[in-house]
Amino acid sequence: MEEGESGVIINKSKILAILDTLKNAYANGSSQVSYNYSTAILYHSSVQLGDADPIQIQVEFYPRNQEVKLNPGLYMQEPEDHIYQQDGDFTSLHFEGIGTGGHHVLHIDVDSENVELLKDYLFEDSIIEINIITTLISDNEVNTISSFNIDNGQVVGCFIERDGIPEEEQWQQGKLKRIPENEYEFIEDPCETGRSNCANEFRLITTPEKSGTRNGILIHLGTDYLDSEGCLLPVGTNYSSEEVDFDINGDLVTLTVYKSNGTSLETLTEINNYIEQKKQFAEQVGKTIKMYIDINR
Repeated sequence: MEEGESGVIINKSKILAILDTLKNAYANGSSQVSYNYSTAILYHSSVQLGDADPIQIQVEFYPRNQEVKLNPGLYMQEPEDHIYQQDGDFTSLHFEGIGTGGHHVLHIDVDSENVELLKDYLFEDSIIEINIITTLISDNEVNTISSFNIDNGQVVGCFIERDGIPEEEQWQQGKLKRIPENEYEFIEDPCETGRSNCANEFRLITTPEKSGTRNGILIHLGTDYLDSEGCLLPVGTNYSSEEVDFDINGDLVTLTVYKSNGTSLETLTEINNYIEQKKQFAEQVGKTIKMYIDINR
């Protein structure tokens, strides 16, 4: 690291680290990133962005020696004819600080001919993904309970589903079975069936390759497996269970039945609130939301 005048550091690795922090936060749909640098200026240095040829980039913080917070997708693009110790044709990306009343806390300066390269590097992904991953907890001849987490734990809970016995019936419509293990895209329910709570429900996009003849699989409210014809019922981690006797092929068998314990609405609301937050961010930065659920047995 080379130090120049007070508050000036020449270090291309630090500049790249700052850019990558912005890039990763934006790609993950984060609405906030923070920095705290002791220097005001990271001097005009040659930085390689991905596979492209190196370009000259300068970073300026306002103020120094203080944490600054900003939204990685919200910036103003301004022409500059002078940056630190340099005259020329530059473009600067000005990021407004969160809670600063409109003050810019970060400037990224680049030769104007390279501004699109910089923006492509920072904001190349036009899609924000929301990912639900499920993990099987337990299942039996009548129902299934799985945990889920959204985007590495931003929302956690469980799903109650029907049983999966025999396995081949999971692929057949009308058999009252859970959906086959696979990754599915899901969307907000278009409310074609007139369900009273459809505006808060989600529909899995099924295909013959992934789920046979199955269709109409929703994420919707419910108390236990009897409220599902093959859909996923979101419940909290404090779900309850009870032991119930069933006649299974002529034998009396005691099985565990999983119940929502009154948590289904709260859990579905948490899912909706998180997705709505992501949608608002995507709209601000001109990106598209894609939602996926990875069902594991």
